Amino acid sequence: MYQLTRRLLAPMTADQTPAAQKPLARRQLKLRHLLATGTFALLSLGAHQPAARAQSLNEGEICYAIADNNPPSTGNGGGRNLQDTLSVIDDFQAGAASRVAQISRPGGEPIGDIEALTSRPEAGELIAANGNEIGLVDTETGIFTSLGVLEAYQDFDAIVIDRNSPDQTRLLAVSKARGPNKENAIVQVDIVLGDDGQSASLGIPEELSRIGPEQFFEGTDSIDGIAIDPNNSNLIYGVANGGPRTAQRFVIIGLDGTLQDRGPFLLGETLIEDVEDLSFDLTNNLLFATTGSSRSPLTENAFLFNNPNGGNLAPAISNFNIGAVTSPAIDYEASACISRPDEVAGDLLLVKRITAVTPLGGNEQRFAGFQNQQGTQADVQLRTATNQTFPVGVIQPEQPLSPGDLVEYTVYVYNNTNDPVTNIELCDPLQRPNVLQTDTMEFAPPNGDLELDFDDLDDAAARSPQAPADASCTAALGEGGQFIAAPPGPIGPAGNGGGVVTDLFTLAPGEIAAVRFTVEVGAPQSGESVEDFDL
Repeated sequence: MYQLTRRLLAPMTADQTPAAQKPLARRQLKLRHLLATGTFALLSLGAHQPAARAQSLNEGEICYAIADNNPPSTGNGGGRNLQDTLSVIDDFQAGAASRVAQISRPGGEPIGDIEALTSRPEAGELIAANGNEIGLVDTETGIFTSLGVLEAYQDFDAIVIDRNSPDQTRLLAVSKARGPNKENAIVQVDIVLGDDGQSASLGIPEELSRIGPEQFFEGTDSIDGIAIDPNNSNLIYGVANGGPRTAQRFVIIGLDGTLQDRGPFLLGETLIEDVEDLSFDLTNNLLFATTGSSRSPLTENAFLFNNPNGGNLAPAISNFNIGAVTSPAIDYEASACISRPDEVAGDLLLVKRITAVTPLGGNEQRFAGFQNQQGTQADVQLRTATNQTFPVGVIQPEQPLSPGDLVEYTVYVYNNTNDPVTNIELCDPLQRPNVLQTDTMEFAPPNGDLELDFDDLDDAAARSPQAPADASCTAALGEGGQFIAAPPGPIGPAGNGGGVVTDLFTLAPGEIAAVRFTVEVGAPQSGESVEDFDL
């Protein structure tokens, strides 16, 4: 039987970590909403992925591009407006890409005016601007489902989701004004999620500022792509673009409408013409860009740039001609990346929930019901696969948390494949400020009857709650492994921190296992404040 090798990594990010506000009589805390599947990294050491789409920029993401299919100076009022094409980048380094589908509405009406694309990466959703209409683009069928029309604006050539916003629902867009004044408006709008976490609509847009012609640079007249720095929601990059055979400038955009010119887009010493869209990849903060149809040597290319580091854009580190390998699709004006769905990595479902809270000096409150995590699918898949049994727990407690409260987490792992999955290891770092691991950790071994029987384990089945990161955890969790030690202080002895690390285990098809542990909510140490941490 085909054997798989997996290491499951369940990092507790800063978004997941209970933390304290500035000193008060009893500091009040709130857990941010994102606690489930999207926060986990899944690293495959096996070879179970399909040959196609095996890697785009890295194993954890898939990147897409949309071709407007209009030759230079013919689209958007130029006389032709052909149906757009959705393509996927199968392997960037090998220059492999393939057409997915022509883009149309659910009833079959063709869509022909998409010039901007962004994503809610952890929800696996592509969001496009078709003129002044915002909608979802299905990654398998190319079906465009409208979320609404921003009627006060004519056209959008640049949109971006703020990945740091709650549920990834803050959308910024720059309209492309027509006429002699060439003013572009910066617009902010929220994606409103339905109760099912899937249906969505547009909230009320807010015009933040207007970028007038005096703020553009010689040879440019529009903003044709924007990207928000993954680590700083206030740092917005853009493309000041004048079209084919004109200077393309990398800019920093202020919400007040100001532009900072940070230089041209270059491949070596060659100017990259007609840059149409920007997006950050999901793992390495590389900047991903596509060009339109400009009859230049770099027409219809996809590019990778290093992290711009606050606006310093070095020449492109890699590129390939996406138009050549997806012909007859041309004029790639939009691009974005999403997280690779669990099913592509083998249908290992990984979900984390808060299953109990014990307030300081109070009684334990257990959470035995199911709460849907908006924007994710693994919890819904797990609920269905386990006959409405798991996962159990909440996304966040109803009452704010305070220092001294105990929070119990349960991490569920389910094998939803037809093959055994071997060598599974859970790595869950505990991060400051002063999130302390209690002295017990419970493990429910693999079980095909969906009856989780937790036992206190401190031997071979699960390592110390303050276990150091081993080589596999460190490699998958990033620099430093995110396993850090809290300094000595009144909350606990030196060395608290570390993380939860299990020994390797195996899941047969249909089996579920779980890890349960408790953290104590801490407070910043003397001389520290909550602003010192990314909470």
